[in-house]
Order: sequence, then structure tokens, then C-alpha cells
Amino acid sequence: ATQANINILREPEGGVFGVGGTKALVRVSVRNGGSRNYTNKRRNNNRNNNSKNPNKNGYKKQYDSKKPRVEADKRLGHQGDGIADGPVYAPLTLPTEVVTGTLDQQILRDVRIITPSSDRVRAACRHYKSCGGCSLMHASDPFVAEWKVGVVKTALAAHGLETELRPCLTTPAQSRRRATFSVRRTKKGASVGFHARGSDVIIENPDCQLLDPDLIAARETVAHLAVIGGSRKGKISINVTLCANGLDVAASGGKELDDQLRMDLTQACETLSLARLSWNGEVIAMRLPPSQEFDGIIVDPPSG
Repeated sequence: ATQANINILREPEGGVFGVGGTKALVRVSVRNGGSRNYTNKRRNNNRNNNSKNPNKNGYKKQYDSKKPRVEADKRLGHQGDGIADGPVYAPLTLPTEVVTGTLDQQILRDVRIITPSSDRVRAACRHYKSCGGCSLMHASDPFVAEWKVGVVKTALAAHGLETELRPCLTTPAQSRRRATFSVRRTKKGASVGFHARGSDVIIENPDCQLLDPDLIAARETVAHLAVIGGSRKGKISINVTLCANGLDVAASGGKELDDQLRMDLTQACETLSLARLSWNGEVIAMRLPPSQEFDGIIVDPPSG
């Protein structure tokens, strides 16, 4: 694997979106591993200056002479990954940052922040580093709002469309009322959560800061359904929506329906007080209309 430092600079004004993100100018310079004095000098200075103390941003700057150093203008792609020339994708990075990591084909692994962006914040959720449910929790709310508006604006501009865009509204933490959980049946029950970043491994998220607390509590309901209709050989996707009359649950990827499973799921719908339960596209039972209210208007959405 190749080691690289990437200097992330903000995207120039007037950039346009191409495939995978916003086009940006790139400047690259590489240093070989021959400058041994560069690292030794820093190490000597560190000893003299007691460099165990981090810099003002809380990050310790360390450079290894054996690692080539790459400096490039940087952009943020649609998925929230930083993108440098190549392209090289650096997860969980922001424009203007200097980072280091192991270059694995086009992805920078084991990313470490050398110089953080002023827009970087501490993620509110303890699951964030491993969970793939969120992409930009390490960025400030104003930055994310501006970035989202920019995504829409430049995408429209690529098709010759111009319009006035209103500011992006940021929802508060723990307010999302709809989520699709990944579930795997286990010997002792079921594992419920979201996929890990770039993986099919399930990360349990009991302290998720995105979901409404009532939706987090529904993880027990999801686990119960997985035990009834899941297989240890595969995973189930279970969509849960908070409704005025209870939970609207739609599962896919579970066991094929037969008479016994229909009876078990129907009983579970009653026992768990679900508003509606669907399994592999078929509505199993509906105790109450899964109603949603939008500006005083009551709507009963279709299953799923």
C-alpha cells in the first residue's frame, strides 16, 4: 500500500458537477522517501520542545519520511467523501484539511487528520466512526447546509437551469421518525442496526443520535420479528415508521410466507401493538390506519 498526505483545499467558485462530484483544479507534488533528515529533524525538535502537547486544534502533526506526500486541491463528493486528484476518496474529511492515510487503490484508508478544518466538529454520536448511517456528522451544521444547497445548485447549473434556492433547514438531533434497520438472526436473538461504513457488517446503534427515541425503542420489536421470520444464513431489512397510531413495519428478505409464518406474524402484530405489518411486499395485518399528519391533513401512506 502507498502512504499519502492529502492537503484538502476548498472547491473554487463556479465549479460544475461531473461524474462523482464537483470538478476542481488539482495540484500534486510528491516527495520520495530519501529525505531522512526531514523526519529526524522533526523528532529532535519534538524531544526538545516536549511535543507530546498537541497543537491548538488538538491534533499532533507527524510526518514520516518514508511516506510520499501529496498536496492537492480537494472537493466534497455527493456521498460526503473528500475527493482529490486521481480520483482519491478520503472518507470523513473536509475541504481545507490536511490528512494522511494508506492509499488502497482509489480509497484512502486509516485516515488521520493532520490539520483540521475550522468546520470540523466532534460527532455527537458514539457510533459515528464505525456506523455508515451518517456521512457528515463531523461537519458543522452551517457547513452541511451550505454544501447541500451547493449540490442542488451546481447540479441544476450543469443542465443550464438557474433558480433561487432557499436556505437548507437543519432538523434537530433525535428527530428522524423513519428508518430501515439491517437485521441478522443470532443464536441468542437478533443483531439490529445499520451497516458499517463501506461494509455489510451490522453495527448495533442503541445510542443513535439521528433517530427519534421511540424509533430506537422499536429495535426490540424489529429483533422480535427477525426471530420469528429471519434466517441465520441471511439478513433482513425492516423499515419502521412512527405513526399516529403506532408503528408501520415493512420487512423484506425474510423467510418465504407459509400458513404458519402468517399466523405467527399476525399474532406478533397484535402482541407488539403495531399499526400495520407487511412481509416481503404483502400486508400481513393492519390493526389501525398508519396515519401521518402533514399541516393538519391526515394521510395514510401505502406500505413500505
